[in-house]
Amino acid sequence: AAEGSGGDGGGGCAPSVVKVLNSDKMKKALKQFSPKNYWTSVADAAETHVGGGSATLVVADKNLVPHPHGHLQRVLNVLAESGATTLALLPLASRPSSVDSMPHLYVGLPKLPMPLEMVALCMLRVLMREQHEGDLDAARSESAASVVAMFAVFYRNTSLSQLRDRLESLFGSVCGVPIMEVWCHRAWHTGE
Repeated sequence: AAEGSGGDGGGGCAPSVVKVLNSDKMKKALKQFSPKNYWTSVADAAETHVGGGSATLVVADKNLVPHPHGHLQRVLNVLAESGATTLALLPLASRPSSVDSMPHLYVGLPKLPMPLEMVALCMLRVLMREQHEGDLDAARSESAASVVAMFAVFYRNTSLSQLRDRLESLFGSVCGVPIMEVWCHRAWHTGE
């Protein structure tokens, strides 16, 4: 969420403020913090700068999922009331994936907006991390990998193009972010 014009009227760079709000750290640091109030905190942080031609950039360090029904719209209404401009980051595979090269793996599975290897990569990253603020790592949570699977299930029966269209209808902007270099699909076919 960003607020402010970013210009100083004189052609130079305007001062800016960057704030990162990590929901897991906030839960631990603030006794009265409720996860239900996280997005209100983000909106409040975006509103804290008024005028002066500078900008406040608030990085919302939290997964935003489409569950329960209407959750995205409720969150975006809170942010819109603050005057914030929103940007959704959409994780993408940077090359053709198993969706293209091995469609037989997906027979009988619900549509997903990400290839199975991206879900596996996210599971691996969760299992490899240490000292996660929300205790979601292999050392402190036996269910760490299943939490990633649960997030993937939130998007079942949704294609990538459907997800992008939905995000574009809700957010001010959508940016695709390649997070995975797909190399293994060729090796699966050729044994390389």
